[in-house]
Amino acid sequence: MAGEKQPEPKAEEIDRSFEEADDDTRSPAERAGVIINHATAQAAFWGAWPAVSWVALVMINMTMIVFIGRAHGHLWDKDKARGLLFQILRGMGLSTGLLLAGGKFVNDALKLTGLGTIPAMAADAVLCGAVTYAVGHTAETYFKQDGQMSRQALKAAFKEQYRQARQRMKETPPAVP
Repeated sequence: MAGEKQPEPKAEEIDRSFEEADDDTRSPAERAGVIINHATAQAAFWGAWPAVSWVALVMINMTMIVFIGRAHGHLWDKDKARGLLFQILRGMGLSTGLLLAGGKFVNDALKLTGLGTIPAMAADAVLCGAVTYAVGHTAETYFKQDGQMSRQALKAAFKEQYRQARQRMKETPPAVP
C-alpha cells in the first residue's frame, strides 16, 4: 500500500451510484433491499482502503439513509440522515462502539504499516460492510415505523442486525458493483 495512489471517495460519484441502483418501479421493501445491498458492497470496498474509509463510510451511510427514506416516502436531506446515522451509532453502546472503532483503528494501522495488509483489508471490508448492513436495516425499520422508535428500540435493532450481518458477511462477502 505504501507509495500507491489511493482512490478518493467523491460524494457526487457515491450519490450517482445510488441513483443508478435505485428503481422506483419496485416496492418500498424491494427498493430498500437493493439500496442496502448496494451500500454494503460500497462500504466493503471502501473499508479496505486505509484512511479514506472513515470518510467514505459516513458518506455511504448518509446517502443510503436518504434513499431508504425516499423508498418509504420520506424525503430527507443528508443533514437529517446524518442525525439518524449518529443516533443509531450512539445507540450501539459504549462497549460495542469501542470494539468496532478499535478494530477499525488496528486494521488501518496494519494497512498503513504494510504489516498484515491483506488480512487487515479483508477484516475491514467485513467490518465496514456489516456496520453498513446493520445501519441500513435499522434505518429501514425506522422508516417503516414512521420514525416512531425509541432509543432502546434503535439500539436493539442495530445490535441484532449487526449480529446477522457479521454472520452473513462470513458466509457470503458482498460483490463490489
